[in-house]
Amino acid sequence: MTLNQMYYFCEVCKLQNITKASQVLNVSQPTISIAIRDLESETKLNLFHRQGKKIIITQDGYKLFVKISNILSQIHDLNDEINRMTNRNRIRLAIPIQIGTIFLPRILGDFKNKFPSINLDIIETGGIDSLNLLENDKIDLAITNYQAEFSNMFVYHKFFSSECCFCTYKEHFLAGKEILTFEDIAEEKLVMLDSSFFICKMINDLFKSKKTTPNVIYYSPHLHTIKNLVKNKIASTFLLRQAVSSQDEIILKGMSEPILIDSGIVTKKGRQLYPDELLLIKYLKAMV
Repeated sequence: MTLNQMYYFCEVCKLQNITKASQVLNVSQPTISIAIRDLESETKLNLFHRQGKKIIITQDGYKLFVKISNILSQIHDLNDEINRMTNRNRIRLAIPIQIGTIFLPRILGDFKNKFPSINLDIIETGGIDSLNLLENDKIDLAITNYQAEFSNMFVYHKFFSSECCFCTYKEHFLAGKEILTFEDIAEEKLVMLDSSFFICKMINDLFKSKKTTPNVIYYSPHLHTIKNLVKNKIASTFLLRQAVSSQDEIILKGMSEPILIDSGIVTKKGRQLYPDELLLIKYLKAMV
């Protein structure tokens, strides 16, 4: 017995007329007639008395109608509950500090103004920590920098590639050089965002590929701390180009072998996206 058979049967029972039932259900009369015939064949019951074009429900037909009506009512309630669950109006997301400088003002400003009913639970943390939270279902999605080879457990929705630049203070002897080589920065003192950030992993991987280690004197999870240490001439660092503004008074230098990282939305593979999440993803794609 299929759901369509149940719907068709109940509508015919209510109206006791196949023509009217076909009009209400917006299906052809033969479709309903075949469904009723198959239902009688399957149940081995006479469900209707037929008198010309008129049909009258039998006693067995009425008993089946009551049972099926209860089932369809429960299915209706279940669909309502599923709709309430999928329209949660709540998104848990993580945004690393650097990429947050691009997206947070728009998400907390324009997006919230357009969709005030959607609640946003935002965590500012590094890209690696973001993906760990996503893997453990602590968040719904991450707007982050990432390396696709980091894990095959995720779906990556790329927005753009970002350049990781060598950042230093104005008086540094490398500040006047247009493009830097690895040899230029190999011995430089560095302050870095900590291991929860992909940029930390990338710089360590770069130095490892050159069979050496970076001269990192301090790690911090806070972007403002790193910038402040650079401005106070303690050391240099590596940051995304978009994370540094003119007000920071920090000099950015590209590398002769550019260090690039992808930026976008990351979701967990195999997990259904809710309507509010799809709305945010569509908004962000339009933004970039």
